[in-house]
Amino acid sequence: MLYTNRLVQSPSALEVYKPICVNLRSSAVVLFPVRAQNRLMRNTIWLVILLGFVGCAHREITEQIAVAGRGSVTFKRVGNEFVKAENDRFAIVEAGLTTYRTEGKNFVRWRFTIRPRPETQLAAVEVEDVSNRRPALLINDQHPQIEELQWMGQSQLIRATPTLVPWLFSPDESTQVFRITVTEPDGKRSSVYQATRYNADAKKKFRILMGPELQRPPESLRE
Repeated sequence: MLYTNRLVQSPSALEVYKPICVNLRSSAVVLFPVRAQNRLMRNTIWLVILLGFVGCAHREITEQIAVAGRGSVTFKRVGNEFVKAENDRFAIVEAGLTTYRTEGKNFVRWRFTIRPRPETQLAAVEVEDVSNRRPALLINDQHPQIEELQWMGQSQLIRATPTLVPWLFSPDESTQVFRITVTEPDGKRSSVYQATRYNADAKKKFRILMGPELQRPPESLRE
């Protein structure tokens, strides 16, 4: 059995803001031939270029996305990467798609990691996909375990086919939204919404990572 468990996240902010960075880079090229009169001028030029890149890579945008049963939710993102959600009880560490390959067939599943606040005790953790009109329960952990200060859970395996996971094979940009709910021993419940986004390039890289399905698994896998 061949097991591949890799988390695939959306492209970095630098890729999304590449046109802006390129413009800055082009301006920098114009600056280089200028003969600086002293070291102070040269340092000033480099500082301006550096600040340009920093501003490019850290620009934050707010975006509203429709979710099941709640109209829309406002998210923050930097480029194509959504900021990890948090509240006063826990914070999202990871939310992404992973691959699993066995007997020549490809599967996918969602993986989530949260970090409870020091005073938060977990009695249950639920994760729902609220991207469509109706919520779909992905994880219902009634006995959550904390390891290295974090909880981690995975959804059930789904065959990675255009029929079962159509968005992964679509050339359009896809945004998935999840609602993560924590229940504490006293019955208190708290939730956050986490969005992930995959563009056509990210999907293509993910499919390449999975590799083609084998029509006839090797003898070693059929034993």
